[in-house]
Amino acid sequence: MVGITRKIYENPELGYEEFEISKLIRSELDKLGIPYNNPISVTGVEISEPHFVALWANMNVLPVQEEMDWEHRTEMCCRE
Repeated sequence: MVGITRKIYENPELGYEEFEISKLIRSELDKLGIPYNNPISVTGVEISEPHFVALWANMNVLPVQEEMDWEHRTEMCCRE
């Protein structure tokens, strides 16, 4: 989960434009054999079986300049 979270954080996408993040999430769910519905509100992914207690993620970001300098810094600041 940490690796997936870092991939999402390092490569953010704006709301309703999270096509690569949605693809990543669907790929991970496929690996786990977890059925899902897609698309939900353009890029959303909804787990289709209710036996999960909690699995939630906010996929989109705000277009802000990040000032932190650390290993997993988002690349949003460098995109046009």
